[in-house]
Amino acid sequence: MVKKRQGHYCKICGEHKANEKFTGKGHAVHICKSCASLPIERKNELQRINKVAQIAENLHPTKEEWDLLEKYSKNKKYPELQEFAGDVLESHKKMRELRKPQIEEVLYNDLEDDLKEEIDDQFYDDFLFFLEEKEFMPEEKHLKKITKGIIDTYIRYSHLRIIPDNSWNERMKQVLEAVVIDFKDADLEL
Repeated sequence: MVKKRQGHYCKICGEHKANEKFTGKGHAVHICKSCASLPIERKNELQRINKVAQIAENLHPTKEEWDLLEKYSKNKKYPELQEFAGDVLESHKKMRELRKPQIEEVLYNDLEDDLKEEIDDQFYDDFLFFLEEKEFMPEEKHLKKITKGIIDTYIRYSHLRIIPDNSWNERMKQVLEAVVIDFKDADLEL
């Protein structure tokens, strides 16, 4: 069971304080006596710093929170806020970069044989689907689209960027020829 906090929350300093630390009006507006006595500029800065501190605790800031951090990190009116927001923004950028999967780049020719066979199967399926749907031989632009689809799939699911080379192009042509032969053997016409 969660223990209920005593007192009230001050939205300027971000602390929970006892009832005695608030005036009658302070309870309603959530500002403690010590913060109420501060100059308005300092109150504004502390309130914004408190907001940045809340964002700092969030592991996945929203777009609005990112925008707010960027805005505050460029704010020259409040130097303490600018520095704090800049630090939090930099910290979140580093965390985001660490969470990004690392993508390995490999030439098609350097792939292991079992992965090449898997790609051959994808070539075959894509070519067969193309011929069944379009009923004509794929042109260069269609081959590029099929290549991009296969490469994107490996980037997304295997974090592997396959770089097409001459052996990729040769293998595509060989698989396409095999598909065309199978297509004709099934008494289908192009």
